[in-house]
Amino acid sequence: MWGQLGVLLCLCMLVPDSESTIALLKPVPNGMQVWWDDPVMPTAEFLLTWQKEGSNKVEGHKFVERNARNYVVKGLEDCQMYTFNLIAMDWKYRQFGAGRKSGMTGNCPSEIEEDELSIST
Repeated sequence: MWGQLGVLLCLCMLVPDSESTIALLKPVPNGMQVWWDDPVMPTAEFLLTWQKEGSNKVEGHKFVERNARNYVVKGLEDCQMYTFNLIAMDWKYRQFGAGRKSGMTGNCPSEIEEDELSIST
């Protein structure tokens, strides 16, 4: 039994981690800058998709070259929560890693501006 467990542990240690994680989301004017970690395996290309939170529809996608570690998504709505998916693919375009992260786009009205609007109406 312990021999089988040892073999299983060794096999698990040899299998590379298949996660390509999104490290950072940074709001930029009319969009979001998405940063990700180095891939754990040689990568042909990344596929980045995005959608507004609560929607089942992908709003956009971009194939990003393998050397890139960030991409700026433009044309997003202000002050909205978006989910970004990063898919890493090998040279035969088989998926070997994926990551997901959600973040709020910028240009949200501040609480002070909201208070001023509610007082004036």
